[in-house]
Amino acid sequence: MEIDRYTTISFSNYFSLLNYNIRRGITGNENMGRSTLKIGTNYEREVEEKYKSKGFRTHRNIKSRYGKQDLLGISDIVATKNDTFLLIACAVGRAQTKTVKKILEIRPWIPPFVKIKYYIKKKDGTEEERSF
Repeated sequence: MEIDRYTTISFSNYFSLLNYNIRRGITGNENMGRSTLKIGTNYEREVEEKYKSKGFRTHRNIKSRYGKQDLLGISDIVATKNDTFLLIACAVGRAQTKTVKKILEIRPWIPPFVKIKYYIKKKDGTEEERSF
């Protein structure tokens, strides 16, 4: 039996869409829609949109299956505008001790014009902003 290239492309598309849907929780698995990764990603998008509406150019670092690929191990979003350069970290629930330690350790080696902000969305819906 021979499979032509159009069939393999169709299979490839099918499996990539299936994988996408599984990761996004669209295929009927209701638990995926409320996973902590999904909640955190949505919060990062909220913060990113907040800065975009203020005229910043933003880049949200994409996660991979091999872990976070963020700038300097501390930021989820990079925002720039004119002479402003921000590294933004986001958390849901509570501040991550590991992230705060990384920020404090690396702060002395980052130029003073680079600002670091840490946004925490608490369980009660309030938002805390820390500047470093």
